[in-house]
Amino acid sequence: KIPEEYERGLSGRKSLQENQGMLFIFPKEDYFPFWMIDMNFPIDIIWMNKDCEVVYIAKSLPACENRQKCPMIKPDKLSQYVLEVVSGFSEKHHISVGEKLDIC
Repeated sequence: KIPEEYERGLSGRKSLQENQGMLFIFPKEDYFPFWMIDMNFPIDIIWMNKDCEVVYIAKSLPACENRQKCPMIKPDKLSQYVLEVVSGFSEKHHISVGEKLDIC
């Protein structure tokens, strides 16, 4: 079971600075879906595998106000680490699928 704070993520926060983010560390690789319910600002979500290689990026995801119509964003590859950052972060820092990040 996913811990409650993982399910909450950045929901409810008023803003996020350029140098802030939330890193989710899961015990093993899987297909981890995320959604934007109760978010107050758009974000990028970056999924990485067990070797910290980027496997999927969802860019500039808008906030979702309607719980019944809020889509789940799910990568098509296994991941173990997921990073939520301010919208535009992945473009600004030239992060792309296949790249290894030094944050794990």
